[in-house]
Amino acid sequence: MTSLPNRPGTGDKLLELDITPLLPAVRDRCQTTGFAERLKGEPTRTQFRWKNEDGTGSRPLGSLAPQRFRDGGGVDVPPELVWRAWTVPEHVKKWFTPAPWVTINCEIDLRPGGIFRTVMRGPEGQAINNIGCFLEMMPSRKLVWTVALRPGYRPADPSFDVPAFTAIVRMEPHGTGTKYSALAIHKDEESRNRHERMGFSEGWGRSLDQLVAHAKTMQAAR
Repeated sequence: MTSLPNRPGTGDKLLELDITPLLPAVRDRCQTTGFAERLKGEPTRTQFRWKNEDGTGSRPLGSLAPQRFRDGGGVDVPPELVWRAWTVPEHVKKWFTPAPWVTINCEIDLRPGGIFRTVMRGPEGQAINNIGCFLEMMPSRKLVWTVALRPGYRPADPSFDVPAFTAIVRMEPHGTGTKYSALAIHKDEESRNRHERMGFSEGWGRSLDQLVAHAKTMQAAR
């Protein structure tokens, strides 16, 4: 994603949409219809969010702007272990689902469009099968995945009543630990609020605690 010149009369920068992760057929369609060229001009109200130069003060230009949860802070394990905890199925099963639920299966194909599948089991034996795909990865720095798409970027048909979202997980060295953030982007405010009522943000907080605890056992075993 690259910065375009400042919007006239403001201190904001426009972030240009990077279409390279899209499927080749979709990318070709964007190019033949002139969509990519139009993105380089004046933005429409539903294509972009404006941010200040320092990355703060994000605000929507239109009603289709994403709605977000954010979880993060400093954790006292190095980024390499956080990355492994997120990307190795046997590690994911140890922490991904907030207790008393557990993750009983995990499938990962760590490439753009590759599968990210987890099966969660509740205390009463109920099971939920989550299938999504990875969008972007930078080892030990950034992981982006979504349940809005199936593997191969095929549109998802949700199998249970949980709003679709895209997750952006960032990690970077911070002393001997990691500066960590997890951002969940929902389609709209209604979807975000519905997910919140289901305990989503609280669950992500508990899962982060579980991730750190498991990463410490990984660290002790090295």
